[in-house]
Amino acid sequence: VYIRYDFDKDDNIQLLQNFTICYWFKRTSFTTYETHFSYSLRGKNSRKFTNALNFGSFGGAKDWTVTRMDVEPYGRFQLPLTLHTWNHYCHVFTKYKYTLYFDGSLFYNSDGITVQEPLKTNGTLIIGQEQDSSDGSFESDEILKGYISQFNIWNETVDVLTYWKEANDISNFANGNVFSTESNAVMTLNNVAQSNTSFEDFSEMTVKVSYFMEEITFNEASNNCKIIGLNLFFPEKEDILYLHEKMYVTDRSGYNTYVWIDGTDINKKRMWKIDNTNKTGNVSIIGNGAREKNCATINLSENKIEHINCEWHQSYICENYHEATINVRGLCFNNFNDMLFVPISNHSEPILYGLYGY
Repeated sequence: VYIRYDFDKDDNIQLLQNFTICYWFKRTSFTTYETHFSYSLRGKNSRKFTNALNFGSFGGAKDWTVTRMDVEPYGRFQLPLTLHTWNHYCHVFTKYKYTLYFDGSLFYNSDGITVQEPLKTNGTLIIGQEQDSSDGSFESDEILKGYISQFNIWNETVDVLTYWKEANDISNFANGNVFSTESNAVMTLNNVAQSNTSFEDFSEMTVKVSYFMEEITFNEASNNCKIIGLNLFFPEKEDILYLHEKMYVTDRSGYNTYVWIDGTDINKKRMWKIDNTNKTGNVSIIGNGAREKNCATINLSENKIEHINCEWHQSYICENYHEATINVRGLCFNNFNDMLFVPISNHSEPILYGLYGY
């Protein structure tokens, strides 16, 4: 994504003290630098700012900053990392406060900030790239990788909760009165393509499968899943040993989460262990080759959890509707972001998606 719009071409120059920026974004790959938008000021009668307004993550996937004029950081926080899922962002700016709404819910508040100078609409807006200077000077490896839709700016503090309801109803959707990708003629660069998509796609969730690639106990797995906001479940019937039986999304906009652990009780090797009380389910599966350790793997041809004579232990498999990253170790990478992957499963086999799309 790399979109440019020059406000100095407009006759109606505005001074923005209180304003709102909202948009949809779907990330397709992790990048070391990820800038959603950048706005630079220039002009004889105003101070120059390379980035008078900027929102992005620089050198670290989890730490996000918002800068405005001479206040840095205007806000600093951590955001959920997702791939191939539409997320909605709303940034509300006032003279004394910055507020971020993520997917329609209040996510971050920063109070006690004073910005003396309003934002003047005579600069350049870049979507999907940080501006290293007011005249351009972009780095190709810092471009945002993904899709952005319905990028809007209002010259007021929008009631985001009301707007969120409207954003999910195309019949009530209103474009920004300062700028909108739906109504303003923008310049697209770096092989950026424009296309139309169904409005229902914004609420579609893709089922995910994530793995703990080592042998861990039930309690350890439970704690790990709690850290990323998930819950633990076991298959209790033979017919749901096949992952795709549970991976069909019935509530496209839902946030239901399923996590499976394919561990068995050491004393009952043919039974699924339900929880840490040693309660077992009624599923009969192939034994583990009389080994002392229990292990299991996924049959990629059938997408089925089953026991094999393992030399390693892929003991815990998590299935969820929300995407969560895993940190792949044991390989050589240039930086932390290169190690981030999101496990995605279709109805044939699980796939790992990461920085390079693999």
